[in-house]
Amino acid sequence: MLKFKSSGIAQYLLVLMFVTPSGFADAPRKAGGDQAVRKAQYLLRQLSEEKNKLQTQNNQLETELTELKKKLAKVKKTLGKTNKKLDQSRSSNSQLVERVKSDRDRMQEILNKYRQAAQMLRIEKSNVALLKNAVGERNNWIDKCKANNDSLYEVNLELLGKYKDKSAWQALKQDEPVTGLGNVKLEVIVDNYRFRIEDLQVADFKKNDEENSPVTSSIQ
Repeated sequence: MLKFKSSGIAQYLLVLMFVTPSGFADAPRKAGGDQAVRKAQYLLRQLSEEKNKLQTQNNQLETELTELKKKLAKVKKTLGKTNKKLDQSRSSNSQLVERVKSDRDRMQEILNKYRQAAQMLRIEKSNVALLKNAVGERNNWIDKCKANNDSLYEVNLELLGKYKDKSAWQALKQDEPVTGLGNVKLEVIVDNYRFRIEDLQVADFKKNDEENSPVTSSIQ
């Protein structure tokens, strides 16, 4: 509709351009001259108002466009910062994943070492128990040897007391119960020593086996 009005106004302007002053002078003589002029003036005012209105709207649109461009620039700037932060977050996340993986591997290594240390500790405790038993057996053996030595010493003193200041013939003629009692004591003591020596020989054999065993090797 605006385009139609503009074209009509343009036609009236063309008519007015070709009208001579004499034509305007003769206009009052014509019946419809004043009405045509008023109509042309009205159309000119209407066209001017439409132009001003369109200019105002155009200015508003340009202002809005400028604001939109500014907002778009801010959005782009914010988007750039967001993308930068996102890239930094991705990089930090990758570093964190690598660190977690490294810590997990380190913890697994520490756990393996702890298990090995616990196994070695159990072996050492077992070896200490074996050593304590061996020391106890050796102490018992020493005590028995001491007791046997004391018994031998007493028998020797007894025999020396019986045969002191006597000749060999008198010793042979000594009563049997006395010498028999001494012989029994000596035989018992000798048997105890012989059995203990056999036990020690077996213990030495076992000791050699233990020295060649993995447990003894781990102790060394």
